[in-house]
Amino acid sequence: MKKMAMVFLLLSLFLFPLGLPPAELQAAAPYYQGKVLCIIVSHAPGGGYDRMARLVARHLPKYIPGKPAVIVKQMGGAHVIAANYTYNQAKPDGLTITALDRGLGTRQLLQMDGVKYNLTKFAWIGNVASEPNALHLTTKLPYKTFNDLLKAKEKKLYLSASGFGSYTATIPLLMRDYLGINIEIVTYPEGAASMMLAIERGEVQGHYASYSTYRPLIDRGVVRSLIRGRAPAGVPEFDNLPVIDDLITDKKAKGVLQLFSAVELLARPFVAPPGTPSHVMKILRDAFANVSKDKDLLAEVKKQRMEYGFTSAEESLKVVNAYMQSPPEVVQAFKKYESDK
Repeated sequence: MKKMAMVFLLLSLFLFPLGLPPAELQAAAPYYQGKVLCIIVSHAPGGGYDRMARLVARHLPKYIPGKPAVIVKQMGGAHVIAANYTYNQAKPDGLTITALDRGLGTRQLLQMDGVKYNLTKFAWIGNVASEPNALHLTTKLPYKTFNDLLKAKEKKLYLSASGFGSYTATIPLLMRDYLGINIEIVTYPEGAASMMLAIERGEVQGHYASYSTYRPLIDRGVVRSLIRGRAPAGVPEFDNLPVIDDLITDKKAKGVLQLFSAVELLARPFVAPPGTPSHVMKILRDAFANVSKDKDLLAEVKKQRMEYGFTSAEESLKVVNAYMQSPPEVVQAFKKYESDK
């Protein structure tokens, strides 16, 4: 009996070192070894979401036990399609994660057609960028400051947008309605790259979008930024621009702008399907937290002049929950901008 007890003791020490229970040992095991992790992106190649997803994909395997292959897959159509797929169809096995479009909260908040997801119930990994936004206009126009633009209210300004209901359309329309700028929206559902090309071709004169996406065009002198959202970029020439919700005084309109300010805080969110096991989510969350400190990734961020900074799943969800609890009067004001008016 003493020999059997000794054998059992030795086996226990071998199987459960440091007193770890079986569940924790399973979490630490190379679950991803020999597997492929797919990052779904609903935006076209070349845009900010695509660039960020590919940046993460290049460096993430170093921080996942088992070092899986990580690929990026474009999912065409409206951004809501990718969200619906992740929420309802993708297997909750940790092998599919999605770079959500920041405007998906708007669609859910306004109960727009086609929404079959709940942002608060995704398995959140976190967010990798707080992205400042601004109105970028072609330098072919004579406006060098926002005041110059205000003085030319009678002249129509054609701006591109990914679609009505998105922040790229709604914020310019708020400027139209509350600052008196004569703006007309032209939609380009193909993505940021097509909108940037449209500016260079002269099809449109500008775009309200992220600073990092337009940084290459700013540096080339193709566009200049005239007015920005609430989030700063840490760049003096950008941070010194006038802020939209400082100029708009209408209470409901300011409430709508504050919703978009919240969205700027979660510019590049990543989620997994609901029901993904907790030990797998811990692997993913730890990997995203650790890759945010990777020297090679940060060198690429600097070289490509991108915005990068990790926000945990817990902090991201706080922003999402606050957004989804917006006052009814603000939501009602928001609804005005669902479609072309």
